[in-house]
Amino acid sequence: MKTKRALLVLMAFGVVLLAAALTRAELDEDRSGHPVKKTDPAQALSPELRQLLVKEIQLIDNGMGELLSAISAGNWKTIESIAGKIQHSFILKPQLTDQQLHELHEKLPDEFVRMDVQFHETAGKLAAITHQRDAVLATFYYSRLVDGCVRCHASFAPQRFPGLAGHQSGTHQH
Repeated sequence: MKTKRALLVLMAFGVVLLAAALTRAELDEDRSGHPVKKTDPAQALSPELRQLLVKEIQLIDNGMGELLSAISAGNWKTIESIAGKIQHSFILKPQLTDQQLHELHEKLPDEFVRMDVQFHETAGKLAAITHQRDAVLATFYYSRLVDGCVRCHASFAPQRFPGLAGHQSGTHQH
């Protein structure tokens, strides 16, 4: 169970695309009951851990662009590779110390962790369906990844992404 929780916490970095510039003043509590800004999960982390998160975020951002190109071209091996890297995080897992893992567990808000876990699970689903060579299904999972980015940015980085301020997930109907 401890390993499963640790893996969930490790995934909590992928969507932090906002590690440096978050300022909204809504308060939430971390797992220890300490108040933290809901929109500022990275600010509570040590500079070294924030730096790792920024690197991870940059890799995910690049990976998302590469995924779009690969899906558009039907390059299934590339899709599987990149989605798998996003699923398992690019660099954080092998570089985290036990102390940094504990820090993440204590300081990241539950909502952020939940969103991030969902994001990485979706990347795993995208990687898993590549053998079907179904572009429509791959596009669906890619759109779910983008939706995860939008929801996280709107919730945790409205100052950095002002065009998403006030975004309400699930309110749009076709």
